[in-house]
Parts: sequence; C-alpha cells; structure tokens
Amino acid sequence: DFIYYMNISTIPLLIITNSNEGFEGYIKKFIAENTPEFKEINTIEPEKNEITIDQIRSIYGMIKHIPQQRRLIIIKSFDSAKTLTQNAILKLLEEKTVNTQFVLQAKNLNKIIDTIQSRVKVINLVQSEKVLDETYKKLIELIITQSKAKSLAFLNEKEFTNPNLEFINKFLINLQLYFLSTKELNQNQIIIIINKSFEYQKQLGSINLNLQLTLDSILIFIYTVINIKE
Repeated sequence: DFIYYMNISTIPLLIITNSNEGFEGYIKKFIAENTPEFKEINTIEPEKNEITIDQIRSIYGMIKHIPQQRRLIIIKSFDSAKTLTQNAILKLLEEKTVNTQFVLQAKNLNKIIDTIQSRVKVINLVQSEKVLDETYKKLIELIITQSKAKSLAFLNEKEFTNPNLEFINKFLINLQLYFLSTKELNQNQIIIIINKSFEYQKQLGSINLNLQLTLDSILIFIYTVINIKE
C-alpha cells in the first residue's frame, strides 16, 4: 500500500468540494509540493454549464503533442459531464502515465460513474467546512510530535483507552480536518492518512468490531506514515 500511495503522481485524483477557494488552495499546495515540477498546467472548465465530450477528446491531442513533458490537467465541475463524456476519459485515467497528472473536481460524488471512481483516488474536502475540535487537535498534535521523536507513548493517553464508537468516529473526522489544513507533513503523507481514515470510517459499522484494537491500529498507522523515509 505504501508504494501505491507514495507514487502519487501516477494516481488520478478526484477532489470533492463545494468551495472554489478550498479547491484552489489544495491545488496550489499540491503543485508546490509535487516534484519534479509540472512544465505545463491545463485547466478545463465547463462549456455551457457542462464538460463536453469534445473537451475530453482535446486532451488526447494535448498529451500526444508533447508526450514526455510533465503536465497537470485539471478538469473543473467534472460532475457536470454526462455519462458518455465521463466514459470518454476512462482510457486516459487507466494509463496513469508518470508525465501526466489528472485532477478532477466535483461537488457531488454520486454524479461520478462507478468506473471513474474505481480509477481515481477520492479526496473529500467537504469535511474542511466543519470546525476542528480543539480537544482532538491537541491529541493529533501530540501524536505527530511523539511520532517524529520515534515514540509511541501517546498510545497510553487516557483518551485513547477504552474508546467508544462515537469517540473513534469523531477522532477520524477531526483527523481529516486537521490534515487538510496542516503543513507539518508532506503531501504524500497527508493523502495516505486521509484516505486511510476514510477506510477506517467504513469499518466502524462492522459487527463485533474490537474498538480498542481498531483505535490502536489507526494510531500506529499514523506513526508509521510519519516515519516513512522519503
């Protein structure tokens, strides 16, 4: 999993957000922290309120023109594209070339066809509209500080002992909020942690879930990611 996530330049991203400012901020940070740098950045916006199939077809020519040039292609309001148009981009997303990074932006994940969703990494920025709880923020900062010092002492914090389902869910939500705004870790580490937190949230509905083991697993995963050697 680490190799897959760390090679982020090969993974098409689907950013879910209701805020243009939030999306632009994410893109600026993504560009600044991505190496080698992008030589060309192309932004495609809806024509007459929708992304058209002709716009998608134009991308094929764009890539073939200078195939070796590192390029970022941003498609805004991708959820405005009809099913036929979304299907037209599948081949490009499947190729995942090291020289071309796709970032799709949408407000409504449900309007994106399943075959697209299965070929991208979804980053949900909608959570950032919520307020980060100060209590959870301090716990997360403690985890980061001790992890960087190669210490797992935070596992013994009373808040992390005998957790209930509500605590774990709130911790994961605040974890997502925190890492969407932090600059303490690099972009790859942030994406790894956020995506894993969504996976853990899906597990919370499982029957006979061992809550302590689940929380410990989350905390140790964060520690491991923070200590990945770049």
